[in-house]
Amino acid sequence: MLFESVGIILYEWYKLSKHLSGILVLQRKSKSGERNTMSQVDRKSVEIALEQLRPSFLMEGGDIALVEVHPDGVVEVSLSGACHGCAMSVHHLKVGVEQYLKEMVPGVTEVIANEF
Repeated sequence: MLFESVGIILYEWYKLSKHLSGILVLQRKSKSGERNTMSQVDRKSVEIALEQLRPSFLMEGGDIALVEVHPDGVVEVSLSGACHGCAMSVHHLKVGVEQYLKEMVPGVTEVIANEF
């Protein structure tokens, strides 16, 4: 089923990304080597992470694009194609995309879908 396929793909991609060291360098470090505690999320890091997820959306006839990164860490995305209006899209955003972004990009607090 389409919904299960996207969920499985997102989950597998998420697991794989945890084991690939050096592919995504998404955490900024200060000169002392400690994690930067900036309040704003790095937009470029979010874009890179979403690009890693796009193939799974494209395989199912949909797409995901970054709309905005809010100062409070909320990432707003746009879903298109088969994903736009899909009943499972909220589930996939929360279980797949949001968890992946929280793991990969420091400061992400939530992922929401643009309604337009």
